[in-house]
Parts: sequence; structure tokens; C-alpha cells
Amino acid sequence: MTEPKLQSNASLEDLRRSIDKIDAQIHDLLMARAEIVETLGQWKRQAGGDGAFFRPGREAQILRQVAARHRGSLPADAVLSLWRTMVSAYLRLQWPFKVISVENMEVRDLARRHFGAATPITTTPSANDAIAAVADGGAVLAALGDPGQDAWWLNPLFRTPAGPRIVARLPVFGPPSPTAFVIAKGMPDASGDDLTLVVGLGLTDEAALRMPLDLSPLATYKAPDGTTALLASAPGFGGDAAALERALGTKAYVVGGHARPLDLSRP
Repeated sequence: MTEPKLQSNASLEDLRRSIDKIDAQIHDLLMARAEIVETLGQWKRQAGGDGAFFRPGREAQILRQVAARHRGSLPADAVLSLWRTMVSAYLRLQWPFKVISVENMEVRDLARRHFGAATPITTTPSANDAIAAVADGGAVLAALGDPGQDAWWLNPLFRTPAGPRIVARLPVFGPPSPTAFVIAKGMPDASGDDLTLVVGLGLTDEAALRMPLDLSPLATYKAPDGTTALLASAPGFGGDAAALERALGTKAYVVGGHARPLDLSRP
């Protein structure tokens, strides 16, 4: 897009005409992008797969590229917010989807900011009900809250081969608290800078203290038998369940992963 050249003595009307011209160019590009996205959506529908429509890893790559090339006085978080709204709108062109959020105002607000005002968001009091809705198939995503308050990550559906998985962490940029996790059917896609989420079962208190340094604990749950279940993140994409079991000295399995959140405080 060619930026209009302005004279140093440009009048107010000149400036307004320049803005109008830029707005028209932006609009033309948005409509052209929509045509490409609709074609891509047709391809995805032919390929099939309930979870294929949502690619949080690809979205993270786009946001990182925008942040890396951004210059000027316009705040980066404002630009990224515009991009997030745009990406969600185009995503709905490809595959109309809905989001089920737990009944938590902070989680619902995070989901609304991430998926945009046009995305239908319903609520349920039970995280397990939201997970079950994702497992049933269709274009459904779930937004769940703090794993330390409700051990929803121990839902057995996460252990089924083609079941739901954690695929994104919200917010993807900006202040890290509050936090929510997005659940979709199937594994997440790689972004190039990712974290794998793993559950370890039956840990003794001593084993929990000897946790490998590259694992970061997110939540724990004390089982009736006195052992501890652990939700932790490990650097990298995909994870190796066998290696994690050896490191933890107990049964472990991967429940998903997400792109590392974008830190706008770093240059």
C-alpha cells in the first residue's frame, strides 16, 4: 500500500483526505483477504476434521510477525488487538464456531477479547461439561479458568487418543493475569516457540520436590490416597510422554500445549 505524501503546509482538509484514502485502501485489502480466507475455508471443509478450523499456533506466528515489524507511536498492544479481532472475524468466515466458557467473568472477558464480539459465547457452571461438549465434536471451543482452583485438567477425556486438548493460553499478549486456557478437539499446532502441558499422576511429596528444572508447575491436586497429581509446562512442542515419565518417576501424559505468550515488554 502506497502512503500518500504530505506537504509540510498541508491543510486540515488535506490531512482528512489522506486519512480517507488510507481507510479505503485498508478496506480494499480487508475484502481481498476475505476472498482468500473463504477459499481456504472451502479447502479445509473438504479436508474434514472438527478441529482443523482453529490454528492457534498459526495465529501466534502472525501476531509475532506484526509485533516484530511494528514501528511508530501507535501502541503495539493496540495494533495486536486489531489483528486479533480481524483474525477471529476471518476464522468465522472459514468455519462458524462457538465458544463455551465457564461461569467466570474474567474467563469470559478473556474469551471475548480473543475471539471477538461476533463469536457466540455461552456459559456453563461446569468445566467438565464444557470439555464434554468439545469432545462431542463440531466447531466448539471451550474457555476454562485457573487450573489451580478446579482440577479440570484431570478429566479422563484428555487421555483419549482423539479427545480434547489444551491448545491455547489467554491472553496471548499483554498482562499474564488473569489466565484462561482454550480447549479444542485434537492436538495444538506448532508456532515455533511453544510449551507442552503434561500431567503427572501418583507423585509422592518427595517426588514433587525433585521435579526436573525444565518443568514449571501450574497446578496440583491432592488425591484421596495421599499422592499428588501435577499439571506442569515443559519447553518445546509435542513432548515425549515416555521421557516425562522417566523424569518424574511416575505415570505422565501430555494434555496439550500452547504458544509461548508474546512479551511486549521486550524490545
